[in-house]
Amino acid sequence: MKTLFKILGIVIVLLIAIILLLPVVFKAKITELAKEEINKNVNARVDFTDIDFSLIKSFPNFTLAINGLSVVGVGEFEDDTLANIQAIELTVGLFSVINGDQYEVERIVIDRPDIHVRILESGPANYDIAMESEAVNEPQPMEEDGSFALTLKKFEIRNANIIYDDASLDVFMSIVGLNHTLKGNLTNDQTLLKTNTGIDRMTLSYEGVDYFSNTHVIYDADIDADLKNEIYTLKKNELKLNALLIAFDGSVSMVNQDYNLVLAFNAPKTDFKHILSLVPAIYAREFATIETTGNLTVDGYIKGLYTENDLPSFAINLLVDNAIFKYPDLPSAVNDIQIKTNISNKGGSADNTIIDVTKFHMALGSNPIDASLLVKTPVSDPDIKSRLKGKLDLATVADFYPLEENEKLSGTFVADIALEGKLSALENEKYDEFTAMGSMLVKGVTYQSLDLNLPVEISTAQLNFSPAYLDLVSLKSKIGRNDFSAKGKLENYLGYALKDDKLIGNLSLNSSYLNVADFMTESEEVADATTVSDTTPMSVVEVPGNIEFYLEANFNKLIYDNIEMDNVKGDIEVKDQRVNLKNLKMDVLDGTMMVNGSYNTMDIEKPEFDFDLKIDKIDIQKAYNTFGMVSTFAPLLKRLRVNSQQR
Repeated sequence: MKTLFKILGIVIVLLIAIILLLPVVFKAKITELAKEEINKNVNARVDFTDIDFSLIKSFPNFTLAINGLSVVGVGEFEDDTLANIQAIELTVGLFSVINGDQYEVERIVIDRPDIHVRILESGPANYDIAMESEAVNEPQPMEEDGSFALTLKKFEIRNANIIYDDASLDVFMSIVGLNHTLKGNLTNDQTLLKTNTGIDRMTLSYEGVDYFSNTHVIYDADIDADLKNEIYTLKKNELKLNALLIAFDGSVSMVNQDYNLVLAFNAPKTDFKHILSLVPAIYAREFATIETTGNLTVDGYIKGLYTENDLPSFAINLLVDNAIFKYPDLPSAVNDIQIKTNISNKGGSADNTIIDVTKFHMALGSNPIDASLLVKTPVSDPDIKSRLKGKLDLATVADFYPLEENEKLSGTFVADIALEGKLSALENEKYDEFTAMGSMLVKGVTYQSLDLNLPVEISTAQLNFSPAYLDLVSLKSKIGRNDFSAKGKLENYLGYALKDDKLIGNLSLNSSYLNVADFMTESEEVADATTVSDTTPMSVVEVPGNIEFYLEANFNKLIYDNIEMDNVKGDIEVKDQRVNLKNLKMDVLDGTMMVNGSYNTMDIEKPEFDFDLKIDKIDIQKAYNTFGMVSTFAPLLKRLRVNSQQR
């Protein structure tokens, strides 16, 4: 008997030793083999620091961990990092691994992933990295006996940062601090799924408009899941956006490859303060102390099939009645807030969407603001009817909104604008079928802030509206010693605002003094001062493709770095993602210089420069002291003082 126990003891010790040593002995071999096989099957460079295997950590389960995973693009996404993931852990039931027919996954944990998804304007996406598999002539039927099955009990994401940048749809989303858990017995046909999602900061923009900005998100849900029939019924569903709580009821089911949605939602808490939290500028400033009164109603529905080509019908209603908000330490309030908005779609096309802001009114202290907006057929031919009227004494802003320390604001803003008609009328130059009238006037504005190096002054700025163009009657401004004035016309402004069409401008710019250094941030100046070698790659400034500007420039004195230029005159053309300089003439270094050329960003990966300089009678000694390149390659010039003419 003693011999038997001795043998059993030795066997147990050997098994424990094998459990501890096998992953260590074969770890390097397995890691290299895994990297090799993965990279054979993807159009990307996949790497990771190591793979961990453990039976001790989660005994009697088996844990596999991949650490330091990175996915970097190739081809047109060369060196574009799709993912950096600190660790991925997979915990599987040991006996399911031994049996091999059904793997029972206890949990999957993705720890600290940084994901950056990019979709180019032409359509390719950096996440589309799977190799195209060879066509299979005859698919093999799966055997019923011993068929592979996978079950999952818990899925978790910890502290993820995600960027989604879709140039094809002009959508940008940034998610910081995402934590997500999903629990449920997915082995059953019927199960209760419990999910919790939290996001520290979410920003979402579409066509340059921010719909959410650094919004805090919490989503809790209990879902009755019919996994066999793919029907999911919402039991408890609450979405919290900053302070606004929205509850959902209904179901989501699969119909072939489409989604059948029957959902209703509302805001169970009707405090005006909750909807106010979605305004970034207000939420960021002492939001917890704001005093509010007033009624809030938010509700709506989504009903029908959501397919690749069709939308379900939906409606969103927002009503704010007799609301007020006030910062307790300030003398005035924003009061008499009245908002009535309905966004609806009967289903089918996005072009069936109707945006109807029937009423928008508030008094900013003693300054009333009124607006309304109706938009139909927003995709094919935006049909708009809008009105904005208001006057704001900027000096009174500090009475109802907290400014930063040393932040000062004064001046007046007046607007009275009416727009009505279809965009197609403007595109076809049928200006008599479109109403556009009114003006915006800014006068006597001054602004000071610790964030700005210099105070900003706008003595006057006036825009007049007409169907054909915006008329910049006058713009006169000063930033410290620097002064600007401009006038001209902006054509197709509504097409630019509503459909991202080309904005065409003809402007004249004038300045008696402009020092570019005054507009550089402190970090840029420090960087310039401390740079000892040109090892940092230059960033590319992309010229927008949807603007066409013709600028007539006239600067009495222009200073860039330590280069002083006088009587700078010439034409600047911004068109087709290019900046063209035409006969830009200036007095510099006791001589003159003429510049012609272009900066071309049609291929943003390979921007092109093509400039022709004609230099006449410059002082070479001054050139030596002014231009670093000259002093580096020609130190002899420091002792010369001659006039030259060259091209």
